[in-house]
Amino acid sequence: MTNQSGLRPIEYKVLVKPDDIEDEIKKNYKALAASGFSMAEEARDKEQAAAMSGTIVDVSPLAFSYDTWPDESQKPKTGDRVFFSRYAGNTLKGTDGQEYRLINDRDVVAVYGA
Repeated sequence: MTNQSGLRPIEYKVLVKPDDIEDEIKKNYKALAASGFSMAEEARDKEQAAAMSGTIVDVSPLAFSYDTWPDESQKPKTGDRVFFSRYAGNTLKGTDGQEYRLINDRDVVAVYGA
């Protein structure tokens, strides 16, 4: 995966392309909305909390470089699918018009998939 965002993370930052959670919510609850039902706020919050995932687009050279880091093979890298803290980082718009999250490396809570 190449970084086409025009954004380059520095210090201990990671640039992530978040999954589009609003489309998932709309898709999952489209039938309910059509019949006049609305989703409870608690259900919407749970859906959004569960969807804090995305793909790493770029990693700064200092990210994941702590003395306590297990080893280089476990270091998250560009293209990895990750879960990250819900309120982590900043939402930025790249030069390609897409939205990205610039987060601290410590806000990556898990790597998943292969």
